[in-house]
Amino acid sequence: MDSSYCIVCYTSDARRQAYSAQHFPEVCGRYYRQIESMLFDSGLIDKGSLDAKHRSREEKLCRHGFVHWCRLKAQEIVGAVKRRLSQDVLAYRIRDPAWIATKHLMPVRGRWLQRGNEIRFWNVEEQVADSVIKRMINCLDCGFCVVECFSGRRFDRITKSLQIDGCIQCGRCLRLKFCMGWQHRFWRRVIVEEP
Repeated sequence: MDSSYCIVCYTSDARRQAYSAQHFPEVCGRYYRQIESMLFDSGLIDKGSLDAKHRSREEKLCRHGFVHWCRLKAQEIVGAVKRRLSQDVLAYRIRDPAWIATKHLMPVRGRWLQRGNEIRFWNVEEQVADSVIKRMINCLDCGFCVVECFSGRRFDRITKSLQIDGCIQCGRCLRLKFCMGWQHRFWRRVIVEEP
């Protein structure tokens, strides 16, 4: 459950951007490409009720970043479809296979199975399964869930990343109120139940 260095989740001043661009260029580039896509390519910038001076790339990418945006209900998109199978098995069909990162399934180790873009859980509470899937499909690699782990987290000085060794499945990391991807993303990828 390794995590990238958290670049500019809260603030986005020039000093922090220069540091992240110098020390973590790949992660920094990926981060800002994501923000460009979310704001400008998606047309979201035109739907906001902001003055023109607050709509520029400099304002949103260099000065404030995306954390100051408020998500609208209409910005939620379907990320996974949930089905209930026999014997209390829950199946989640993930819309985009690129969103699947099995490191997020560590808290339910031994009680899940992946078949293509579908993940099945057995002997797992529905709330826990939902939290694992929500966190996985919205992940920004900010590392908040790893920071929540006190028993197994380890800082790798070579890669400058937090990693989990020996997960005891305590469930502390499943609290979504600390998840940056779930709380602060422009859109939110949600789970819907199959009719």
